[in-house]
Amino acid sequence: QTIRLEVPTLHAAQRRVMQGAKRFNVLCMGRRWGKSLFGERLIVRAAASGSPCAWFAPTYKVLSQVWREICETLQPVT
Repeated sequence: QTIRLEVPTLHAAQRRVMQGAKRFNVLCMGRRWGKSLFGERLIVRAAASGSPCAWFAPTYKVLSQVWREICETLQPVT
């Protein structure tokens, strides 16, 4: 059985970063670039393929918001 996950759509700059990604990457992005959304997409891809993954944030408030969205996205397979 195939389960399709609804992952966030990336904008053009995020797609360029994703296509050129290497093992280690350094990016300089401003506010509202979509860093959290981009990170969620990376986490969902890693988790769906069975890789261990984690999300870290400076405060619980920031962590809980993103964690809730990741859990909602992965809900069909968890």
